[in-house]
Amino acid sequence: EINRRGWLPDSALKEAGVGFINDHAHFRNSLKNMGFSATFLDDVDLGRKDLFSPGHLIFTIKDEGGRPVGFAARDLSWTKDKETPKYTNQRTTGVKCNIYQKGKRLYGLDVALRHKNEGPIYIMEGYPDVLSCHLRGFNRVVATCGTSLTDDHLLLLKEHGVNEVVFCYDSDKMGQKRTEDLLDNKFSQHKDISVKILTVPAGKDPDEFIIENGIDEFINLKPITAFSWRLGRFDETAEADVICKKMIPLVVSEPS
Repeated sequence: EINRRGWLPDSALKEAGVGFINDHAHFRNSLKNMGFSATFLDDVDLGRKDLFSPGHLIFTIKDEGGRPVGFAARDLSWTKDKETPKYTNQRTTGVKCNIYQKGKRLYGLDVALRHKNEGPIYIMEGYPDVLSCHLRGFNRVVATCGTSLTDDHLLLLKEHGVNEVVFCYDSDKMGQKRTEDLLDNKFSQHKDISVKILTVPAGKDPDEFIIENGIDEFINLKPITAFSWRLGRFDETAEADVICKKMIPLVVSEPS
């Protein structure tokens, strides 16, 4: 899987905090030997066999300063007919050990912020999308951590001086519907963020497109304004008042 995606070299994966464990019991005992109690590990959701197990590719989620705060895992044996989930995400930790809140974290943010002055931040859906970009030198990329984009995510970006974003969700029907919902329900309330939409051709997700075409081809794809993209989602039978109701907030939210 790693070779297929071109995720090399190993040192870059290690720096990104991506890898495997060979044995769950050994993993847990190693953490105990480092001084973490069993109670603490369970309180911060680090005792789960469905997350930390062989056969899972584990992604480390870091805060904006680069400190590990959470984990997610992809089941490498997953197929469409398998009943178990493709991804397992760490749960939000409780008040007792309030370390990880997935609705307030963005995967890859620590890397993206170091390059925020180079252009807009791209927001994607998946951990592999971000990793494929980072390992190929395109660093202005983040992903939500197994949840929908929240107001807290947007406030976090604005807190760090990000006022231009490009939405690049999967280009299948579900991904495009999620983009539409975010424009209608989230970005219309945030008037100080400029939004553009990038739709990857041929129904691909960004990771698939990059594997097949290379990072330069991806970077050369041209985003369009949120207004133009949303207007194009209406069909010929849509009534004028419905269109206006959806479009006026996008006009008002434009910083210019």
